[in-house]
Amino acid sequence: MINPNEEDIKQLNKCLNWQIKNANRGLKFIKLDIKTLQLLVFIDALFTNNKDLSSQIGYVIILADAIKKANIVHWSLVKCKRVTWSVLAFKLYGTAYGFNISVVIKSIVDKIL
Repeated sequence: MINPNEEDIKQLNKCLNWQIKNANRGLKFIKLDIKTLQLLVFIDALFTNNKDLSSQIGYVIILADAIKKANIVHWSLVKCKRVTWSVLAFKLYGTAYGFNISVVIKSIVDKIL
């Protein structure tokens, strides 16, 4: 967020306090059905959202099964090192970033199973 106001800060503090009070509700491993395993990849690219007008790209990779149980396998949110002049080009760069790591994780999962 470029210019957070007082309401944004209050909302952040509210979320942080909830996390502290509910620490026992954190992330945990859930056993999945191997026969119906799926690899899901969610990718996002945030164009010029930093104070220095740089951009961020990120992804979340999830293993899920047919009955909607899931585990987060990997995630990343980084400052983009490439300067782009087009939002479409930037979104494609973010997609390639998430796709590359998801191919590696899928090949590992396929070898294990």
